[in-house]
Amino acid sequence: MNLPCDANTPNVPIFQVLVGRAPDLTPLALGFTPLALGYISRISVAPQMCVYHGQFGFEDQITDIVLKNISGRMISLGGPHSITVSTHEFYTPTTPSPEQIQYKQK
Repeated sequence: MNLPCDANTPNVPIFQVLVGRAPDLTPLALGFTPLALGYISRISVAPQMCVYHGQFGFEDQITDIVLKNISGRMISLGGPHSITVSTHEFYTPTTPSPEQIQYKQK
C-alpha cells in the first residue's frame, strides 16, 4: 500500500486494514500478533508516500477488505496513493452474506 503517513513516525500507519466477511471484520494481523502494516522505509518518502505491506489469508474466510483512517483527523488521498491486493487462493462462502439475504428479501 502506498499511503500518506506522519512524517515523524512513518512506521506507525495512520490507516488500519480490516479484513473478513462483512460485517465481521478484524484488523489485519501478521502471524498471531495484530499489526497494522509493515513499513518499507527503503521505498517510502514520508509523509507523502509511505509504503506498507500486510499479509492475510491462509484459510481465513476473507471476502471484504476495508481501509480505515485511525489518525483522528481528516486525510485527503490526493495521490499518487494506491493499494494492491494479490491473491493466490480463493474462498467461496457457503452461507449468504447480509447483502445477499437483503437482496433475496426484495
